[in-house]
Amino acid sequence: MLRISSKVNDGLSVTVSGPGCSETAEPIAGVSKHFNMVVISYSAEALNLANRAMYPLFFRTIPYMLQNGLVTLFEASLYRWF
Repeated sequence: MLRISSKVNDGLSVTVSGPGCSETAEPIAGVSKHFNMVVISYSAEALNLANRAMYPLFFRTIPYMLQNGLVTLFEASLYRWF
């Protein structure tokens, strides 16, 4: 699901809410900086989308995969599961 909203104040501001997978979010986030367009994803987990130099206007509501792995590793060591 993609939702595009725009609001006109002093200039044009466009926000894209939606690209669900990383494969879809990456090209949209790549061109967003050229159009000054904010992109918010609800489930894109790719690590490379965290690169602020390449995707300065991309935001997500979940952590990327590496963060999930680090938390799992911390929990496993905390409870001595390995």
